[in-house]
Amino acid sequence: MSTMRPAAAIALLCLAVGAHDGRAQTLRIGQRVRVTAARYRLNSDVATLIAVDDTTLTVAVTRSSGVNRFLDTVALSRTGIDRLDVSRSRTRGTGKGALIGFVSGLVVGAIAGAATYKGEECGPPNPGIGVICVSSGSSRGEDAMAGGFALGLTGAGLGALIGSASHRDHWEGVAVKPLQHGGVGLGLGIRF
Repeated sequence: MSTMRPAAAIALLCLAVGAHDGRAQTLRIGQRVRVTAARYRLNSDVATLIAVDDTTLTVAVTRSSGVNRFLDTVALSRTGIDRLDVSRSRTRGTGKGALIGFVSGLVVGAIAGAATYKGEECGPPNPGIGVICVSSGSSRGEDAMAGGFALGLTGAGLGALIGSASHRDHWEGVAVKPLQHGGVGLGLGIRF
């Protein structure tokens, strides 16, 4: 049991050093970052990381002045950054848009199909002459189902098209305090 304590202390020391190295490596040139730094008038602004060193991060951020937009390069002191997030992945909203469009179209189509049901006026002898019929169903339920299916598919297509145009970043916060070299400590406990 007494040989386990030094091994556990060494393992914890290695984990602490590994965690420090991992934070330093999470920032890469060209990475999308979201910066909050009151000193630089940045409030969750999305930028591209241009340069990284022990005390400074340099980013390219799009700023606007009235109707004009311009790219600004800002050197940020690590101590002046309130929060920094990095984009771990970027996804499109195609599936979500298709689902929202399908459900919306289904509901609207079912209501329209049920509301336009004309009973016998849309039957085989008189196939909708002068009357708007969603289908020639034999009941209001069949017309609601046909209208829901038709507009649901149309809505899914439109929703997928709109959703594919939208992008979403998945952000992860990172530590931005100045890096200290040789900051590894070792503790020793003695028990009598």
